[in-house]
Amino acid sequence: MWFYLRAALRGDKEAQYKMGLSDLNGQLGLVRSYIHAEQCLEQAAHQGHPDAKAELQKAFDRLAFC
Repeated sequence: MWFYLRAALRGDKEAQYKMGLSDLNGQLGLVRSYIHAEQCLEQAAHQGHPDAKAELQKAFDRLAFC
């Protein structure tokens, strides 16, 4: 988890994507945090990660219908 966090803070889009998914699903020992997940996934999507934008949209769709 610390490896991903350090890399995400340094701007690594893959690490930001992994941290976003981990926050979204409560993985890697993290408490589920939709706010942090959104931030990480948006940063990864902004940097051109191929799956981040789609994952963010799926998360919004799930939350909108809960």
